[in-house]
Amino acid sequence: MRFWHLRACRCADSGLFCSTQASTGNFGFYDMMQCVCQRLCLIFGILLPFGLSACDSPTSANRTTSSSEVRQTETIGVKTITLKQDQIPDLVERFSGLIKPVRSSDLSFTQAGKVAEVFIDVGSAVKQGEILAQLDDEPFLKKKFNLQSQLTAAQADLNSLNQPNTGQSSEQMVAKINQLRSELDRLETEVKNSLPSSENRDNLNERLKSSEEQIQTLNQKSRQQKITGLTAQIKDLRGQLQEVDATIAACNVTAPFTGVIIDKMIDPGSVVSPGRPVLKIAKIDAYRVWVRLPAELAETLTLGQEVPIEQDQQTILGQVTAIHPTVDALTQTRTVVLQPRDSKVTNSFTAGERVDVLFPTVQQQSGFWLPVSALMKEIAGLWSVYLVETIEEKPTIVRRYVEVIDVGNDQALVLGNLHEGMSVVVEGLHRIVPGQIVRLAEQKKTSLRDNKKPEQVPSL
Repeated sequence: MRFWHLRACRCADSGLFCSTQASTGNFGFYDMMQCVCQRLCLIFGILLPFGLSACDSPTSANRTTSSSEVRQTETIGVKTITLKQDQIPDLVERFSGLIKPVRSSDLSFTQAGKVAEVFIDVGSAVKQGEILAQLDDEPFLKKKFNLQSQLTAAQADLNSLNQPNTGQSSEQMVAKINQLRSELDRLETEVKNSLPSSENRDNLNERLKSSEEQIQTLNQKSRQQKITGLTAQIKDLRGQLQEVDATIAACNVTAPFTGVIIDKMIDPGSVVSPGRPVLKIAKIDAYRVWVRLPAELAETLTLGQEVPIEQDQQTILGQVTAIHPTVDALTQTRTVVLQPRDSKVTNSFTAGERVDVLFPTVQQQSGFWLPVSALMKEIAGLWSVYLVETIEEKPTIVRRYVEVIDVGNDQALVLGNLHEGMSVVVEGLHRIVPGQIVRLAEQKKTSLRDNKKPEQVPSL
């Protein structure tokens, strides 16, 4: 029986199938050769990529090596200077001082109230004792007027009671006066009924006068009590008047000294409380310079010592007038007060401005002047420079940390692990890194004597 059948030969390595079509049931030689050919094609297809890769490897390695050699030959040229060491001159250390007036005061009312008038403004020149502001004092003026009226009336009553008198009061004198009054009435009746003799008339008048004096003596005790009461009342009224006068005076703010108003914190209609600052006055014809110095430096100063002060490129001398006895716990500084000696310069001073207080410092070290462009800013406020040193017979970049002592005129005076004759890179620091191989483009020497110390010393 003729039939078609499919024989499959599985290649264990490739995982593919080779199929053979036969017209008979027997698998003959032709079929086997066809399967072998398919296997050979498969093996060749698998090995061909590996062969090509192996052939290309030497060429790729050669190409990489050539690129590396090209980069090594294309080194960056750097401009350097050769260091020359010199003695650092004495430097000037600067401290910021604050200009303050000799006298300044915060003015306030001593009692609460409503502001009625403010007679000055900021910048007004005032004289000592001049009234600057006033509270509403009308209620106190009315009270003073009433007290004065009461005092006047009490003094008038006291004066009337202080008229001179004779005799002393007693109960017997009162009875005698009553008897005399009765007798006086009887005598008056006799006079009406009959004409008395001149002798009797004179005797009658004397007795009448004596009786009137004795009646005045009768009222002496009550008069003394009234005098005592009026005296106490007058004393109390005078005390109240003094209190009212003090209250009225407290309604005014006056200038404690001749000066200028530098601040105003109230206007008419404002309600103030006792002790609240309402005005500030300063004496502007004299100033002092207040400066905070390190404790060890302040200890070297003495009262009367002269110290240079600089403002707007003008230098004057200031005399030490006070040294604060304690050290600030936070800044470890002491406050020193200086009195400027040149009045012509101090006329241009303004309270609140800053000046420089100069202190020369003796240096016993040697340093190097470098262009500012040779400095590299590092972390934590450090500075560094890049040196060119020969490592394995190749010029290589090396970093050294330095301390900046002085800066000015695009140059910096530095200290650090540097030595005379070293080559320092002065340009293009952003293009190089430590360990990089470079070539020297230009080289020159630098010296402290070749560069004048800058007069102005700004901070970095």
